[in-house]
Amino acid sequence: MRPSRGFTLIELLVVISIIALLIGILLPALGAARETARLSQCASNQRQIATALYSYATDEKDQFPAHNFAQIAWYEIDVIGGYLPGDIEPGVDTILGGVMACPSEDSAGRSYAMNLYASSAWFGGLNRDPNTGTLPSPSQAPPGSGTGEPRKFVELWDLNAPNTSNLLLTSETFPVNVVDGRWVSGSTIGGWAGLIGTRNGPAQLLTGAIPGGRTIGGSIADPSDRAAIASTYGTPPRGASELNWLNHGTVRNGLEVKGGRVNISFADGHVSTFSPEDLTTNPNESDNLSQLAALWTPNDEKIQR
Repeated sequence: MRPSRGFTLIELLVVISIIALLIGILLPALGAARETARLSQCASNQRQIATALYSYATDEKDQFPAHNFAQIAWYEIDVIGGYLPGDIEPGVDTILGGVMACPSEDSAGRSYAMNLYASSAWFGGLNRDPNTGTLPSPSQAPPGSGTGEPRKFVELWDLNAPNTSNLLLTSETFPVNVVDGRWVSGSTIGGWAGLIGTRNGPAQLLTGAIPGGRTIGGSIADPSDRAAIASTYGTPPRGASELNWLNHGTVRNGLEVKGGRVNISFADGHVSTFSPEDLTTNPNESDNLSQLAALWTPNDEKIQR
């Protein structure tokens, strides 16, 4: 009998090299597939939220929920809890987890916020007339809304507004607090009236104007440091984005996010995914203008003129 011949050292090294090469090729593809799945789940979450808000407005004379920052917000159980699918966590007034949490955001209890200008009332700012229920005149601007003629276009809107397919209803925003041990976003986005009252305000709220640090909305040393994010975005710096481009960025390095995408739901109930360039003309520069693909108010185009 001839003795069996084993693998030589060279042959083993070749096999190991091939396996390592295959792993190197497949891992990025698997990571991209996982992120695509998370992005799709995030979009599905917002579609359900948008449907709930749309149903609420239909039952409330076409008006979306009001906002009193100290007492009530759209995500309270008593507001849209009955319009959302699934179980509501017992003993917690604020709806947490489930469709409220982006799967790409670690330890999230709520990742989404509603466009403040879709509110039926903004207590301390723009309010409906208590007798007629009508929205304020476009000539009325909230306190601190900046200076200049364009601010007269700041106003609230409801389901009767034109072009609801372009009016931003919800999107991902930054965590600002902890509830029940989980990070939660702010209640609203777009309420930074000083920027809405300027020519490039709509674009700044979408992607920011931060030279050298594109589209993430402020300055944080490490995007994985959730405490730093919460501290920073509790009072966002002027010029920052209100949309969270961190969750679906493919490369994260300090201020820079390459390949970032964000999901936005609109007042007609549909959801779309955008890159910074889809939303604004020049995300890195101070002359950045909105592409008018996602509007804070029906008058964004007039503001930019």
